Amino acid sequence: MRTPLLLTAITALLAWQPTVAEACSTGSTSWSHTGSCGSYVPPSGTYAESKISSSNTFITTVDFTLSSSNVTSILAYNAGGVSGSGCSSSAYLTLDITSQPDNSDRFDGYAIYTDLPNPKKDLEDDSFWGDGFREESEVVALGTVSARSYYMKTYWDDQRTGYVSDRGAMLVQFAMSSQPWWGGDYNNCTTAAALQIYNTYLGCQGCV
Repeated sequence: MRTPLLLTAITALLAWQPTVAEACSTGSTSWSHTGSCGSYVPPSGTYAESKISSSNTFITTVDFTLSSSNVTSILAYNAGGVSGSGCSSSAYLTLDITSQPDNSDRFDGYAIYTDLPNPKKDLEDDSFWGDGFREESEVVALGTVSARSYYMKTYWDDQRTGYVSDRGAMLVQFAMSSQPWWGGDYNNCTTAAALQIYNTYLGCQGCV
């Protein structure tokens, strides 16, 4: 029996599902997206924590791979050729890892290691009045990036004491940064649409 043309069309319409790109989402130990995080944001990556048992050293590691489309976009930003992006001059790939405490800062960054090209490394105390804890670890890749894997590793002095108030989270986010015309620090001119990593930590020293 032949199926009426109208019935066939209705059946096809009911079966059709729109293709929706995966949104820019946040993970706890990894991220993966095909959506609108930002043209410079690696499509996937991982986050890990470790400790050195003989000391108070806490280590965070971010591993990621830049795609060829990431590189094309980043090089355009480097050349200052991305209009409407919020970056009015040459901008460079930036990776930021920040300890966000529930109450008081307990992580003090003291060393950064990365294989990003010509990295400008920065450890900052971003507390409003300054509390002596460098809770933000940042790398700006001033060199020419390639479609390959990279890493960023930060060493922190872990001063958690076990109290509930020492809890918090590690935040990982990509951005593009530019330098003001008068020089000085590089500042984000466009930032990923969401955090790549939000990883909570407990109040006990060395807890991963």
